[in-house]
Amino acid sequence: MKWILKKTNIGENEFEEIENKLDVNFPSSFKKVVIENNGASPEKMLFDTKNTKERVAEYLLSFSKKDKDNILDVYSYIKNRFNNKLIPIMKDPFGNYICFDFSKKDEQELYFWNHENDSIEYIAKTFSQFLDSLYE
Repeated sequence: MKWILKKTNIGENEFEEIENKLDVNFPSSFKKVVIENNGASPEKMLFDTKNTKERVAEYLLSFSKKDKDNILDVYSYIKNRFNNKLIPIMKDPFGNYICFDFSKKDEQELYFWNHENDSIEYIAKTFSQFLDSLYE
């Protein structure tokens, strides 16, 4: 998977600090992608949800507090609009987010959160599955 337009570099310590503040443990596959490509856009951006074709994954939310659209700022802004076990990790061009669902202890499935009607749509069982499903 190729990523473009990377933002501020982060290390494991910064990543783990964010995990601690959010009280979650992200999957290792996601952690690796963020540390190598913080805030970047996937070259292949399109994906399908269970309900909708051709959604857009514009970019990863940054794990650097210095960057605009960092994960902590976005989460604090929108957390009261949905289940607080949904953690936004990517944004689309229209104000919607791709989120991990941390409501199940051993699984972190991905969902698309639509800001207009506060609905969620299932995307994938794992982050790796989600990345594999991206297309142009």
